Amino acid sequence: MNPFPDLEEFPEIWLVHIGEPQANSLRLEIGAPLPWDGGPHRPGILDRQPPAPAPTATFEILFEWYVAYTVRNECFSFTDDTEVFQGRIAVVYTRSKFLDFVRLSTGGFDDPLTHFGFFCADHTIDVVTAHVPTIRRIA
Repeated sequence: MNPFPDLEEFPEIWLVHIGEPQANSLRLEIGAPLPWDGGPHRPGILDRQPPAPAPTATFEILFEWYVAYTVRNECFSFTDDTEVFQGRIAVVYTRSKFLDFVRLSTGGFDDPLTHFGFFCADHTIDVVTAHVPTIRRIA
């Protein structure tokens, strides 16, 4: 089951803020804008710095503890047929290359690990943890 059904209701999400409020914890602030109105220009990857639309909803996703995370420019992110995940823009992987890398590089961590991914309009965020994050709407 995907723990992020509220995010899946929006056409896209934007990374508003990322930080570590404490050692080895991760806080994501994700904005969800209004759907595009079909006007003549939609900010996109061809703009030098695409402006993030004003969010109509903002969510906090808190990972109290993580094993690893990465943030990539969404232009350089891709998935392939070997990766398996549930969701559209906030996903839970059951198989991924990042999860394989983390398992190998941590020396066989015993707890079951989960890979969460966020396909934002401007970033791709991957987090591997042994705990389900909390999510709450903050605006």
